[in-house]
Amino acid sequence: MVNRFLINNVLCSGLFVGCHYALGSRIDSEFWRYARGQAWPQHRDVVHPDAAGCDALRKFDGMFELMNRAHTNQADWHRRCGFPLTSYAQMAQGLGFH
Repeated sequence: MVNRFLINNVLCSGLFVGCHYALGSRIDSEFWRYARGQAWPQHRDVVHPDAAGCDALRKFDGMFELMNRAHTNQADWHRRCGFPLTSYAQMAQGLGFH
């Protein structure tokens, strides 16, 4: 149970950081081209619930679903996936997500 909890939290944080860096870097270098073109597109396979044994991907997708709502319910303000909802909102704003 402890391992599953830790794996889920590490993957949630990794998804957030991976999205931020792979999609947010304006630097045109071999590293960032690889991150955007090769590493990040595979994130869904790597953290798929069947492969990872946890719900990190569902939580991550859920955070972006909240960003697409016209209004966020107060009950959702405390939702997290590695980072709080406010961090997702700031990242989405900076990356031009809706």
